[in-house]
Amino acid sequence: MPSIRRGVRASWWIVLFPLFFVLHGVNENYGLISFPIAVGLIAKYLLICGLFYLGSLLLLKDAFKGSMLTAYFTLVFFFFGTLHDFLKENFPQSAILSYKVLLPILVVVTGLTYGMIRYKSSRLVIYNRYIRNLCSLLVLLEVLSFGFHFLRHDGRKNDLAAINGLPPPKECKTQSKPDIYFIVLDAYASSASLKSEFGFDNTGLDSAFQSAHFFVSKASQSNYNVTPFSLASTFSLNYLRRDLGGDTITSNLFLGAMETFKQNPLTVFFKSQGYTLHNYGCFEVLDAPLNTKPYFPDTHKMLIDNQTLYTRIKRDIGWNFQLSSLSGEFVVPKSFEEARAYHLFRNDYNWQHLIAEFKKPDEGPKFVYAHMELPHEPFYLNGDGSFASDTAILKGTFDPRRGYIEQTKFANRLLLQLLPLVKNETGRERVVIIEGDHGYKFFSKQEEPVKGFANLNAYYFSDGDYRMLYDGISPVNSFRVVLNKYFCQSVPLLGDSTVYLYNPDRLLK
Repeated sequence: MPSIRRGVRASWWIVLFPLFFVLHGVNENYGLISFPIAVGLIAKYLLICGLFYLGSLLLLKDAFKGSMLTAYFTLVFFFFGTLHDFLKENFPQSAILSYKVLLPILVVVTGLTYGMIRYKSSRLVIYNRYIRNLCSLLVLLEVLSFGFHFLRHDGRKNDLAAINGLPPPKECKTQSKPDIYFIVLDAYASSASLKSEFGFDNTGLDSAFQSAHFFVSKASQSNYNVTPFSLASTFSLNYLRRDLGGDTITSNLFLGAMETFKQNPLTVFFKSQGYTLHNYGCFEVLDAPLNTKPYFPDTHKMLIDNQTLYTRIKRDIGWNFQLSSLSGEFVVPKSFEEARAYHLFRNDYNWQHLIAEFKKPDEGPKFVYAHMELPHEPFYLNGDGSFASDTAILKGTFDPRRGYIEQTKFANRLLLQLLPLVKNETGRERVVIIEGDHGYKFFSKQEEPVKGFANLNAYYFSDGDYRMLYDGISPVNSFRVVLNKYFCQSVPLLGDSTVYLYNPDRLLK
């Protein structure tokens, strides 16, 4: 019994490591980490710490020594990402950044630490007490910090919407409410950009738009060059609140844009007008449930989990361990095939449901948002819908410019199926907006701030009255025009401009 009590006294504080780590992540990203995510991470990390402790006990046969070795393992596990980021920031050209150098150093340090704990144990009780008290203090500080954030309502900082929102809607009883379709083809560039940058002639689609009586903003540019920021701005009918020009995108900021889009004022307005909302998109929208997995479903969790040793190695070099069989032959990982299958399923699901919405009989006003990740990467498809070379994609020998044009051709095939369905034979008014949320994304760093914004931007009003539109209108003004034209509003149009966000390594869309 005394030995059990001694073991508990020596090791109970190990549970403080995951508590501190998750609480710190929650405070650092306050308002973006939900309670279920935080609890799930704590449970997972407690299990990992328990396994570390059991392994340490088996190695050292001593509670104090086991707790100290566990402390070392947990420090490395939880704070490897922080160390790696520090090295990248302060020694960007150093060889130590390579995992071929860093991991062997880590193995050597682990061996030395194990030897010191095993053979130099005279002061372990003092070290144990010191780390226990330090961890207790750190957890207490994080709890107090959480309370401070809670009392100040700091979660509001994640809302990037403009402070000066739209004026209260005016009563409008004289006009019928049109069905409204907003269709996003991710990264679809303007025909002028396709011609000048790729030598691709898109006049076939231009003619199809003209035959279907669309207005095409030939000089349009997206307002932002990254998807959630572009969508948040379009659905907020405004530029985003913060001065983001030239900023480097972080996961925290990225999620802030997703949350801003989720709680946008446009769908709130349509719902107040009696509209049924249909979300065949890529992100969650309040009161418009998403029936497929959202893009970046694990981003909230990864704000914390990405700092751990396992996840960081898996993210950075894990794919190296999946491309070869035991015989050394190249193999396509099952995870790649599964990711491609679901990606294509989601695109097809969204598109087929969009087509079905056009064919449905009149059922009252509806707002339909559909989003296809086309012609945006990953470049899985050729122009005829067949698979591109998975080997070339995985080995990095695939030409992204060619892949982009091939998926542009495939997107055009879909649009040519859609355009004949736009006109409503029953006479009910329709609004259809088809846009690229930004342009092509693989220009050089010098070219991208200028060339990456040119986007497809086409409008269909069933009455054919396009007097409120003009060449060069950008997405931030799209729904300002719709509200003014169909809902008796008098919202002034904004200046059409672009806001460039630096997207390091293009890890985020």
